[in-house]
Parts: sequence; structure tokens; C-alpha cells
Amino acid sequence: MRKYQATSLLVFLLTACVAVRAPSNESDVDSKPQGSIISSNTSTNTRLERLDSPTGLTITNIKVGQEYRFSFKGVSNAIAYEGGIFNDASLNSCVVSGSVANNGTLTDCGIDVNGTYYFAIKALGDEVSYLDSEWSAPVARYIDVGNEQSGSEQTTSSSSESTPSEETSSESQYVPAGATLKWSDEFEGSSLNASYWSAQIGNGQDYGIWEWGNSEKQYYKEENATVANGKLTITAKAEETQYGSITYYYSSSRLRTYQKVSTTYGYIEAKIKLPAIQGMWPAFWMLPESTYADLGWPCSGEIDIMEARGRNVNDTTGALHYASDGTGNTHTYQTGNVSVDSIANWHCYAVQWTANEIQWYVDGNNFLSVSKDVWNAGYGSASGPFSAPFHIILNLAVGGMFDNGILPPSDFTSAAMEVDYVRVYSL
Repeated sequence: MRKYQATSLLVFLLTACVAVRAPSNESDVDSKPQGSIISSNTSTNTRLERLDSPTGLTITNIKVGQEYRFSFKGVSNAIAYEGGIFNDASLNSCVVSGSVANNGTLTDCGIDVNGTYYFAIKALGDEVSYLDSEWSAPVARYIDVGNEQSGSEQTTSSSSESTPSEETSSESQYVPAGATLKWSDEFEGSSLNASYWSAQIGNGQDYGIWEWGNSEKQYYKEENATVANGKLTITAKAEETQYGSITYYYSSSRLRTYQKVSTTYGYIEAKIKLPAIQGMWPAFWMLPESTYADLGWPCSGEIDIMEARGRNVNDTTGALHYASDGTGNTHTYQTGNVSVDSIANWHCYAVQWTANEIQWYVDGNNFLSVSKDVWNAGYGSASGPFSAPFHIILNLAVGGMFDNGILPPSDFTSAAMEVDYVRVYSL
């Protein structure tokens, strides 16, 4: 998902014109090409920068009037560049080509729906530095313009309609067959998308939950959540914050999509790296948009997609919280854990939530399942809490009851939870 950043980039633009048979449903996802690291394996006789990644750049679901951008690193001694769109990986048959001195547009009016195409460039120079017969290796693996989507919107928003991100990472290999992407945040740009997220500030008192109900030792601040290089970073820091007569010695961030993005059922996934440091409590979880039967927690339910203890480097957990008597008087939870190589590495954490069951996954491995018969037993004939809209929360707590109040080591300065993307699919 992260894009290659470099100076001296040559940019070709592929603009779909009327002759391109785009999907007919204008609400479909506009997917743009995703960044891949451009390697610097320059051939001395062709003066080309090549993309050696087997996956290259991918775009799907091209639409009329939508612009798609490919970026390439420039090369020395080039006086111009030529770009071409090919219908075979060997680059023998060029569908569209054009030459530009700096930036240019290749207007494609001959690409077929469901076709697979390859985009390549070559540098133009003098006879010594350039062999005219050689193109670069394909830098775009395919363009599938026939990927139409349909279906009703399952992800809802209390204040505005949730829409899929225009630019996403390559498709997760763990998404259930038949699932349809309805919303995502790929964390592009340089700031948090305020249409999706809001930061909860302080020690919980303003929300009626002192120290967030868990004896957490951080003071949440908005500025501890940053977006850069295609990812969200939530940083816990060792710094003092005064709240009345109380001094908090740590800060962090807690973000939620409350009243902005919510879903009832679906496949909810995030790709996350966690801090493997004692005293850290990262979480990716969900709470209801409104209380169940005017009752609070735990009767209204809680879905913990992922929680981890920073000192347990090879273990993450998931849990479902509810009231076994259906009135909120008896807190009950189902929990499970799964072993990973290291929580400090990228992993995909997800739940698959239907009307009859919720299943927890890490990298496609199901480690916990809870059926409606279990969670709904105390709610009588009512539908229970897990048939209503829930919103998403991302936070990095310090200390707290989840790990028996263990705090960071004395030399702790900072730790980060990194999020590549968050996605919601309908099933």
C-alpha cells in the first residue's frame, strides 16, 4: 500500500475515454493503482529503471472519466520517454503508445472489458545510451476493466453515507469468497480522514468512564495519531500531562468511527503491526452505535477483534462481551488466543460477523467462534445486542487491567501501533 517516494518522477496518465466499456453501476469502487517499490536495477545499455516485483502495479474497475496515475523514477541522459499499453506480457503487441518529453497523457480508446493489459515505458536518448528495440519490464501487471460489483449497501453511517476508499492496497487473500468491499480507509495522504474518524481525548472522565474503565495510565491526545507513507501510526509516549491535580506520565491516541462509519454484520479486517513492549495494550475493536434496550455495557455488547499484551510477543487475543442475563448485571465473555511469529510483524486481524455467528481470524486462521445460541441465551426472545450497528475503535493503551497493571520499563520513551488499512466487507 505504501507508495514509493522519490525525486525526479516521470508520470504517465491513463485517462479512460468514452470508448472504454466501464462498469455500469456508478456507485462501484474506483480503484487506483497501488504503489510498489521501484527497484534501481538499471541496465547500462538501455538506461531503464525496471520494476522487478512480480505483482507490479494493479488497477481494477476502470471507469469513464476517471484518471489513473502511474509513477516511474526518471533516468539520467534521457531526453524523452515513450509509454505503451500492451495486451501480452512479452510486450510484443502494443495497443496504445505515445511519446512525451515530460508529463503526458495516453488516451486509451481500444481496451476491452475483461481484458488483461501491461504498461511499460522506455527512455529515449542518443544512440549510445539507448537501444530503441527494448522496453522496460512490465510495470503494471494487469488492468481488469470488467470487475463489476453489485449488491446493497451493508455498511451504514449515522451522519453520512459511507463510501469505499478510492485507493486501496492489493486485495487481502483472507477475504471470504463472495464478500464485497463496502468501506475502507487506506490511510493515504498526510492527515486522518475526519469524515471517518474522531479522536477521543483525555482520561475518559468526559465520556463517563474514568480511566476508560480499565485503570489505563495514558492520557489520550489527538496529535499522537499520525498518517504518513500510507499508514496510520498511533504512538504511545512517555510524557507528562496534567489533568487537574493528577499527573499522567504517558500519552497515546484512541480513534473511533462513531456516528461516521458503522456496520451490522460483515467481514471486518485490518492489517496491523503492534509494539512488542511491556505495558502496551493495543486494540482493534467495536462498540455499538447506541445502547441495547437503554442498558449500558456489557449488555449492549462489545466485539474485540484484536487485543494484545506487549510483553507477549507471540500471542494475540479476541473476545466477545455481553450480559449472560440480558440485563447488564452479569458480565460474560468468550475469548480465544492465537500464536503468531511476532506481533511486531504485519498481521491481518478480522472477524466474520453474521446474524448467527461471529468468527475471529488472524491471517485467515480461525481461532474463536461464538454462536448466537451462546450470546443470546440471556436475552430471551429479543434479538440480542449483536444485530445492530457497531463502530470501529483503534487505540493503544498503557498499563490497565488487561495485563494486571503492568507498566512499561523505566527507560521507555515511545512505542507505535501501525495500521496499513481498515476494511469492511458485506457478506
